[in-house]
Amino acid sequence: MRTGGRVTLAALACALAAAACEPPGGGARELTAADNGAGVHLRLGQELRVKLEEAPTTGYRWETEYVDEAVLRFEGREFERDPRCLPGMVGCGGTATLKYTAAEVGRTVLRLLNRRAWETTWVGVFEVTVVVGR
Repeated sequence: MRTGGRVTLAALACALAAAACEPPGGGARELTAADNGAGVHLRLGQELRVKLEEAPTTGYRWETEYVDEAVLRFEGREFERDPRCLPGMVGCGGTATLKYTAAEVGRTVLRLLNRRAWETTWVGVFEVTVVVGR
């Protein structure tokens, strides 16, 4: 019995230490194309990262078409070129990461379009419903 108490105490200490190191709002939630159409639950302050393939050298980029920015605030984007692509290669793609922060308790649809800025049509849609709680 005494050993069991030590194990329980050690487990509790590990859990408390992990919680103390966790960023505000919890760790970042990462979505990919496989999550298209899903529902996502975030905690207030939690970061959402959407990682999708794109080919910006052809003009096609993912952009936010709709989101309630009071609930889910856009923080910026990054692009990581496919390592097989050499600098200057046209048509080469990579992975875009769009970053958002759960800013207020509520619900919103996040809808992204993969399109050229000068065209009204698109080649891809990514949409999730995001619910932010405390």
